[in-house]
This record gives sequence, structure tokens and C-alpha cells, in this order.
Amino acid sequence: MSVLKQEQIKNLASKCEYYNLLGMEILDIGDGYIRFTFKDKAKLRNLSGKAVHGGAICSILDAAACLALDTLLPLDVLAVTVNIQVDFLMPLGVGKEVFAEGRVVRLGNNLSVSEAKLVDSEDNIIAKAITTLVQMTMS
Repeated sequence: MSVLKQEQIKNLASKCEYYNLLGMEILDIGDGYIRFTFKDKAKLRNLSGKAVHGGAICSILDAAACLALDTLLPLDVLAVTVNIQVDFLMPLGVGKEVFAEGRVVRLGNNLSVSEAKLVDSEDNIIAKAITTLVQMTMS
């Protein structure tokens, strides 16, 4: 992957208000791969106040899957989710630092598949996803 593509992805992610709300910070990026942190924010807790809402976790997994595919696409093309299946394996307690990782499973001409997982600092899997994505030209 070109340095220009890496910088484009980092720039787009840093300017995305939704990603900023989620507290995403990219740690590693490569061909078909991305890893970032997700810093817990009080706004993202569920009704109990003791865990992060499942919708926020789904958003993090979706971002990881999309950004992993973006690393393999031309500069004027972005990945957009068509379908996502999420398995929640354990609750994400508040205050924990966690890491999201996305990998491309299959790169197609139009539709592709990526997988993503969210793990804590002890490498326990909190949630995982498989995502189907379409490639869209930016205009």
C-alpha cells in the first residue's frame, strides 16, 4: 500500500466526527489490515452504565472492516457496508482500553468480505464480525 493511501485513510478517519465520538485512534495499517484503539467514553454506555452499548461495538467493528478494505482500494474508491453479522462474546466493561482489528478475507471486483474483532488488553475477544462490503467511487 502506498504511503499516500495510508495518509488518506488516516486523514479521513481523523476528520470523521463519528469516529472521533467513538474514540478511534489508528495504531497500525497495512495491506488489507488495520488496528486501532477504542477509548471508552461515557456517552457510549448502555442503560446500566456499566458496559459499552452494543451499537457502539458494532460501529467499531464496522469501521475496522471498512478501513481494512480501504487499504486495498484505489484512492478514489471507499468501502461501504452492505451487511454485517456481529457476535457479542462478552460485555465490554467501562474504562477498559480495547483494540479493534480488521482484515480482508476476500477482495472482489465489486463485493468484498472483511472480518473484524474487538479485543481487550489481555487479548480476550469481546466481539467479532464478518462484513460484506461494496466498493463505491467517491464523487
